[in-house]
Amino acid sequence: MNARHVAAALALAVGTGAAYRADAVDFSVYPVKVELSQRQQTAMLSLHNDSAQPLRLQVRAFVWDMDATGQWQLTPTDDLIVNPQLFEIGANQAAQLRVGTLLSPGATERAFRLQLDELPGSDEDAGNGNVRIRMLARISMPVFLEPADAKAAASLDIAHVAAAAGRLAIALRNVGNVRFDPQPVQVSVRDAGGRELLHAKPMLGYLLPGAQSQLKIDIQAQACAAAVTVSVSAAMSAAANGARVDDKSCASASSSAR
Repeated sequence: MNARHVAAALALAVGTGAAYRADAVDFSVYPVKVELSQRQQTAMLSLHNDSAQPLRLQVRAFVWDMDATGQWQLTPTDDLIVNPQLFEIGANQAAQLRVGTLLSPGATERAFRLQLDELPGSDEDAGNGNVRIRMLARISMPVFLEPADAKAAASLDIAHVAAAAGRLAIALRNVGNVRFDPQPVQVSVRDAGGRELLHAKPMLGYLLPGAQSQLKIDIQAQACAAAVTVSVSAAMSAAANGARVDDKSCASASSSAR
């Protein structure tokens, strides 16, 4: 499926008598995710400029990591080969971008991100009384190099559970050797007798191997007070082991503010 990234701009008239224009560049990229392997070390991306003006792009490659809070860490790299790195696509024209690596797969999946940035073009309105206001488009897309192990899998583990101010905070870690793809997860909170107090389906984003992220779910004070265990499960991942809710302060945000 094509992912369309539209850059929009807003022009505000300030009574100067000049004509203001807000332009948008519209382009599509396919595929929206690149998966490389020992068998397939290169991939081709198709880009189409759907706007009525030329599109100039710069492409940069980054190693993609996550910190202890799940925030992205991007570091420029030459391990991902991109060609071309600078190019122009004419109005309603298409172009191709080649991506590859010479790295050999390791025990853990490697993650990268490609960043496509629109570059400023010539301003055909310069000098004729028009003011041109634009926001330049940017697309960031993932690139993965699969591990050598053909049976690699993501595996969720609950690192910590806490409840405070009407919210349940579940720290999840991916202890597998490939990424966890964005998808809803099943969260079940149970009391000492095994009765389910809360069932939720929050969305969990990308979780790279070894990385950690946090789910936050609203929970009523009564359910919080009785909560003993939490379990998390998802498709295409080993289910997380149940964890105890030992760290909790069950006052709601509204009641604690009084």
